[in-house]
Amino acid sequence: MHVSDVLDLSRAQFAMTAIFHILWPIPTISLSAFLVLIEVLWLGAGRMREAGAAASKNAPAVDAISHGRPARVA
Repeated sequence: MHVSDVLDLSRAQFAMTAIFHILWPIPTISLSAFLVLIEVLWLGAGRMREAGAAASKNAPAVDAISHGRPARVA
């Protein structure tokens, strides 16, 4: 194998390694930011669901026959 062939292969290997090290952080950082966003949205939805459940416990009961008016407690 000629010296220039080895040098060309070494340069090609370095180029692929450099490109890999430049391009790989982009999807990993993007994925981590996406997961943080999804986690925040999921936690926020859980809090809203809990707040809705707490509000419905304190709300007056609505009977279907009363047409939306609060039901009378006997």
